[in-house]
Amino acid sequence: LSPEGQSPGPMNSGLLLAGEHPLWLVASRGGLVPHPMSVEGAVSAMTPFHNINCENGFIVSCASRVKVCHLGYRERLDMP
Repeated sequence: LSPEGQSPGPMNSGLLLAGEHPLWLVASRGGLVPHPMSVEGAVSAMTPFHNINCENGFIVSCASRVKVCHLGYRERLDMP
């Protein structure tokens, strides 16, 4: 869930289920941990994004808008 080789912390594997109620599914301990994503409107597209001003970021398209987002350094994705 962060660009390969560019994360200062642990790497996570997972995917985003787009739609009206987007949901991150993160692989952890042989299973998938769900994380609902709060946005205004349905998510129609997502791509990883990383630069000096937005580490561990991603871009989502929702409600006819494009948003640049990021995961915090202390964000724990391997637990609900």
